[in-house]
Amino acid sequence: MNRIALTMVLVCMVVVFASTVCFGAGTQQKQVVIVKGDAAVAQLMDDLAHSFMKDHPDYSIMVSGGTATGALDSLITGEAQVWMSAHAMTPDEEKQTEAKGLKLISRLVDWEGLALICHPSNPVEKLTLDEVRNLFTGKFTNWAQVKGLDAKVDVVVIETPKSGIGAYFNQTALGNTPVFPSARILRYFKNIIGDVAKNPNAIGYAPIRLVEQAKGKDEVKVLAVARSELHMYVVPSKQTIKARSYQLITPLFLFFDENAKSPGPKTFVDYCVKKRLLGE
Repeated sequence: MNRIALTMVLVCMVVVFASTVCFGAGTQQKQVVIVKGDAAVAQLMDDLAHSFMKDHPDYSIMVSGGTATGALDSLITGEAQVWMSAHAMTPDEEKQTEAKGLKLISRLVDWEGLALICHPSNPVEKLTLDEVRNLFTGKFTNWAQVKGLDAKVDVVVIETPKSGIGAYFNQTALGNTPVFPSARILRYFKNIIGDVAKNPNAIGYAPIRLVEQAKGKDEVKVLAVARSELHMYVVPSKQTIKARSYQLITPLFLFFDENAKSPGPKTFVDYCVKKRLLGE
């Protein structure tokens, strides 16, 4: 190799080395916080995560929706740092986490309304809680029994106990009465919304946030609900959920380990709680 070629090689090596050093010096490694949990909470958390990262550019928040039980497993194994759930911890879950040395702190971040949905062509507009229970448990099998058309009722529900919202619905709306054995059981609420949008005889339920998000793609009718015929019929909305005038609302929680080595999980959760309290 002649002297000119050798000089060119050395110059290139110096430039590459200098660029690498400068890039490394100017790039700060972001702290990653992984948030997993109930799909019903994921959209809200995703919005809050983007807001948080704008205010805290040194953080990277990764939100993944799925099932509440699977996400708790991820928190226990360290794959996630924050668990989002539509139900408070059960005694079994508390024992499970304590046995692994975790001391979970819970924060109420928001409330979610469960929308009862049917096909847009269905003439039924409202239901009492008793009628809801009778439809989903199979006591009523024809829409005519709730002043609808003479057509069989197709019940569509979420898979439980993997869904915290599904467990809440079974307890609150159905009084823990088993769901109609012929009901179709789907894993995700988006599938329930899509199924009901295509089936004139179907009835299901889903978080109102997801129903609104599906507008323009999967159109469904949201039914008004009343405690009884003597009470006011109410549809879920930001206003009725905030006022607690809608009957089917569930709390949304965030959990993190108090003993976590990094302050990131607590910082993010505190930010979410503050934002929601301010109505942002």
